[in-house]
Amino acid sequence: MGADENLGANSRLPPHTSSKWWGKLLAIPILGKVLESIQKIAEAWGISGLMAGLIGFVFAAVLVYSGQWPDWAISSKLKSPSDKQVESALVRTKPDRLVLEEFKDAPIWISDSIFWLETEADNEKRDRKVSSYIAKAFLSQELAPAPEFSWVLGSSPGFDLSVRDAFRQSSEKGQQLFQRLEIQRVVGSPASYKIPVGTCNKGDRLLIVIRISWKGDFGSPRILDALTSRVD
Repeated sequence: MGADENLGANSRLPPHTSSKWWGKLLAIPILGKVLESIQKIAEAWGISGLMAGLIGFVFAAVLVYSGQWPDWAISSKLKSPSDKQVESALVRTKPDRLVLEEFKDAPIWISDSIFWLETEADNEKRDRKVSSYIAKAFLSQELAPAPEFSWVLGSSPGFDLSVRDAFRQSSEKGQQLFQRLEIQRVVGSPASYKIPVGTCNKGDRLLIVIRISWKGDFGSPRILDALTSRVD
């Protein structure tokens, strides 16, 4: 029985691993380490396991060589500079303009911001500083990946703009996230606002809470008709 066990163990080793020339091969600095690793794999998996591993390695090598290997599975260290340049060049494009639509079914804290603008305008109406106003929240269209840019808002002649809040809305694992954006007054134009947006990812949207007020008889203007908007 002991002889059979030894025979079975030896049958799992690579051929001629006990020969003198095999020992000489193991003594070669780089090749020896490779052969030693192969020998250990063969001892653990057997010849059939070793062959299956080699076939898998060859198959993977063919996929990589033919360009069929998925890009996410290749380390960035193995990508050529031209590949990295193409990736960075295709990702970010500044939007030409921002198309706004009213933010319906907004979170309660958005309603609080609108209420604050309305309360402030009601006080101005009592002081006869304004005749009327409209306060709403608006969302931009979904953006493509974009580099840093600024959003400049103003009002048409005869109207006054107030920007209460600005956010970048993104999504992560199905959950909406809101990043507050800084609101700056444009120097020399107190009725205009500049909002540095920073970089945006695909699907991001911009959110603003604003009020347009006026003095005089303008009827019932559309708030977006009284708003000016551009991307810098």
